Amino acid sequence: MAWISNSYYPIKQQLIKGLFFSLFSLISLNVQSNTLEPLDDDEGYLVVATNIDGYIPRNLTLSGESIFQGGYLMEELALGNNIRIIKMNSGVYHWSKLKINKTYLFELEEDKYSLRVEAGKINYAGHLIVNVYPQHGTADFRFVNRLSQVFDEINDCCESLLEQTPLVFNGTGVDPFVDYFRDLQVKEVNKNELN
Repeated sequence: MAWISNSYYPIKQQLIKGLFFSLFSLISLNVQSNTLEPLDDDEGYLVVATNIDGYIPRNLTLSGESIFQGGYLMEELALGNNIRIIKMNSGVYHWSKLKINKTYLFELEEDKYSLRVEAGKINYAGHLIVNVYPQHGTADFRFVNRLSQVFDEINDCCESLLEQTPLVFNGTGVDPFVDYFRDLQVKEVNKNELN
């Protein structure tokens, strides 16, 4: 599906391929989200969101708090946004590894990049922003809130999911956007009932 690099490519070539596959990743969000399985009692949906700049890593690992909890291996990454909606057991997870190739990886600090999945909800904790600089052997990681962007993406691909399942922000701090969105939904329903 998406281009995955095992070796260093010139930036211009990588940017051209990245633009193509960034468009592909937006299309794949629609395909993946339309095939979501119903949730069991102890499961929630997790919006796994990354933004890749610079060099495209091979994969990212999302690990569970316990070894019995499982995790998620995010592959087929592209430059720009990579957004997936996946079904996960409720609990605490953290971004743990970024793999560049078969032998070159970065381990991420557990407490800086953690997120929580609540059962019966669409959970979003933030975008993991990744900048990899292979020529220097370094990478930069940030975890930022882009909830309104995620809301637009979910609303475009699967509005019925938002109508049936509440969206929650489980990142650091409080985001009033979710409450604002719920208030707008209630007003829209009331307006439609009056007409």
